[in-house]
Amino acid sequence: MQKLPTSAALTRARQRLGSKALQLLFEGQCGHLARDADRGAFAFGLRLTAWDGTVLDVPNSPGNSAELSTIVDVTTKLNPSL
Repeated sequence: MQKLPTSAALTRARQRLGSKALQLLFEGQCGHLARDADRGAFAFGLRLTAWDGTVLDVPNSPGNSAELSTIVDVTTKLNPSL
């Protein structure tokens, strides 16, 4: 019976790979699953989208900061995130 890797082992493997490898994997896999003609792929003329566990940094502007949460570190204030 094959053992599954532990959470710590997966974390170390991701650290060895670095962010570029994971970015390339993400960019190669993200995209539309539904075709334009698929019923339910659109609502009100817009494609329906779901993101799971994805965080997007947006420009640090007064409008974005007022509307979006900002991750604050002990030493650095980072950009607002979606």
